[in-house]
Amino acid sequence: MAKPKCGCWKNASYQFLANGEEFVLKSPGYPKRYCDMLDCFFVFRAAPGAPGFKINGSEIKLERDGDLLLTGSKVDEYGRIRYAPLTSGAVRYFSNETLRIRFMTGPAGTADGFKITITNDYQAPPTSYGMWLIIILAVCGAAFPAYFGYRHWRSEASIPFLTPIISRFRRNDERVDIVRPTINPNEYLVDVR
Repeated sequence: MAKPKCGCWKNASYQFLANGEEFVLKSPGYPKRYCDMLDCFFVFRAAPGAPGFKINGSEIKLERDGDLLLTGSKVDEYGRIRYAPLTSGAVRYFSNETLRIRFMTGPAGTADGFKITITNDYQAPPTSYGMWLIIILAVCGAAFPAYFGYRHWRSEASIPFLTPIISRFRRNDERVDIVRPTINPNEYLVDVR
């Protein structure tokens, strides 16, 4: 097999994605074997008002040692881009307006490369099971005192930690008239003659 001509992508390494546009990014020479010792960058910018990007890494075949396909969108406090590896079958969501992809290869191998699809993300990432648990606990945490508070309001059931609170609101028909004392200004005058 002839060694492929080495180099990064021939087209510009900067791509603007309009609303609803899809871009397919392939490793140099895909589906043929890619070159060794590459360090390629590709930058995507989202359309104004777009919420971010979705990457579908359905076809990623890289050498196990030394070859990386990295994605990053956030810049840390020192101005460095934080990258994370993208693996085959992974779907990633990025909320920033700029997405950076870096493809690094080591010594020669036999892998085919990658083909990934990048789109503007118009769907929020699916809510994880952990997030659903937090939402359910928050709703139950608010519903429990409300339900038992209502029961206490309607009856004289006693709930130790809610009784003082609910009792204050239950007796709203019993108005307490506040009588302000009247002050006679002459009462405090002292004759110093």
